[in-house]
Amino acid sequence: MQVDAGRGKLYDALEVVRHQWREVCDSWSDGTNAAFREQTWDPLERLTGDCLRRIDRLRTILNECRRQCEGRDT
Repeated sequence: MQVDAGRGKLYDALEVVRHQWREVCDSWSDGTNAAFREQTWDPLERLTGDCLRRIDRLRTILNECRRQCEGRDT
């Protein structure tokens, strides 16, 4: 099972949205911006980062399983 393609798409999408968010923040500085950042953007960014780390961990586990199934325990 390969997880790299999905991880890559998620990472790339996050980078695109980060870039767009930075551009919006340059011209949006009212209370709605602060509420959006607190309620939507920060949790989205945090959860996406968590997902990327978990995908990395899953890749490590799957690679270890593959090695063990192929008889390559080292």
